[in-house]
Amino acid sequence: RAIAMYTLTSAAKTPAPSAWTLEASDDGQHWTVLDTRKGERFPWARQTRAFGISQVGAHRYYRFRFEGDAPKALAEIGLLGH
Repeated sequence: RAIAMYTLTSAAKTPAPSAWTLEASDDGQHWTVLDTRKGERFPWARQTRAFGISQVGAHRYYRFRFEGDAPKALAEIGLLGH
């Protein structure tokens, strides 16, 4: 599927991540970076934020890599296509 945007919704109590990378792959072995964010904030619980992807393309697999060692949580991840 091709995705053009994604949404992240912060959890009710645990802080949301502030830095992450979204990657895509067609074989599950070789990954391409689609988007990287740092210093993002979710000011309130259960806030949904949308993020655009500049390199839109159809891929078989998608994954997020979240940075940092402290516990973080999200209530929902949404991948939005055409």
